[in-house]
Amino acid sequence: MWCRGSSGPTLLPRLTGRWLKDFGAPTLARPRSPRHQVLVLALARRLQDASPASLQALIAPVDVRIDDATVLQPDVLIVPRSEVGERFVRHPVLAVEVRSPSTRSIDLTCKKARYERAGCASYWVVDPVGRSLTAWDLVEGRYVQVAYAVSPDELSLVNPVQVRVPLADLLA
Repeated sequence: MWCRGSSGPTLLPRLTGRWLKDFGAPTLARPRSPRHQVLVLALARRLQDASPASLQALIAPVDVRIDDATVLQPDVLIVPRSEVGERFVRHPVLAVEVRSPSTRSIDLTCKKARYERAGCASYWVVDPVGRSLTAWDLVEGRYVQVAYAVSPDELSLVNPVQVRVPLADLLA
């Protein structure tokens, strides 16, 4: 995660976890659990299977460079294949965060606002504890909630790809 210091953008160090910038205060996020990774892989697989050849699903750690001072790492993202570079991507069409105890407030505030400002077409938050998925689409420059479901319900979403998300299976 990049943050702007008094001498310009700096990369926060990686220690035993991931550093996050929460309203100007660095926060150390705990390493992702195996359960978290199983969920991320299952969702990424489902998204890739639903994507046309022009789009690519990726999983963290992949840097999304929002601007010269902001780099985020969503848990799952979809980008145009033409955007897949060697070091980072710039224009995801979908960013997905899987909430964890250390990122709960950041996912719904700071990260959501940054993706919105960057023009990311869709933003999803999966909450394993609440067993839910919330989806927003960018409409006239602002995120509008387009879906919310709690397991065992199933969501059918159309942006950025048409996909069916059975929450009972995803959050098992």
